[in-house]
Amino acid sequence: MSSVRAQTTRLAIYGGAFDPIHNGHLVTIAQLLASGQVDAVVVVPSGDRPDKQITVTATDRLWMTRLAVEEAFPSDPRVSVSDLHASRKVGYGTIDLVDHFLKQPGIAPYVVVGQELLVDLPLWKEEARLRSVAHFIVIPRPGTVVDELPKGISASWLTVPYEAGILISSTTIRDMLARGLSCAGLLPASVIAFCRSRGLYRTQP
Repeated sequence: MSSVRAQTTRLAIYGGAFDPIHNGHLVTIAQLLASGQVDAVVVVPSGDRPDKQITVTATDRLWMTRLAVEEAFPSDPRVSVSDLHASRKVGYGTIDLVDHFLKQPGIAPYVVVGQELLVDLPLWKEEARLRSVAHFIVIPRPGTVVDELPKGISASWLTVPYEAGILISSTTIRDMLARGLSCAGLLPASVIAFCRSRGLYRTQP
């Protein structure tokens, strides 16, 4: 009798405001795929959150994320965009995403987090339970000192066979867009066109 060996997909959960998504985020996705530490990446734009002010609607940020991923990773089945948070299909917390994917057969969820956000981990929803059920992949930031990973969590640094990084933040890009400055090379062309068509981030006529 033959049997089929069950396969487990190591799924990187890459959440964030993506306000807007930029090429730095896309570099992180590419690094995750190249690392060999995960098999797939799901990008999850946040919905309306009680703990963070968002500049544009969840719907617009979801569309920008879909456009960016399709432009950067066309037809790559390893990368997907989820509306779980934007459409409020699950709660706003990372633990809600982890719980959702833990229920999926053959899925091992990995939480992607920037190293600068680890200090805020005690403030995350159901932080104690999240620590007990999730493995974290920590993203080193260009120009920052790499410290030891915090104790008490299952975590590993993202390791890739090449160096890449974009030293720019969504805050800076929002300011540039508000002033009508070019963001070519910082945002995917499809996202720039979407922002222009929707008048996003503009504070000047």
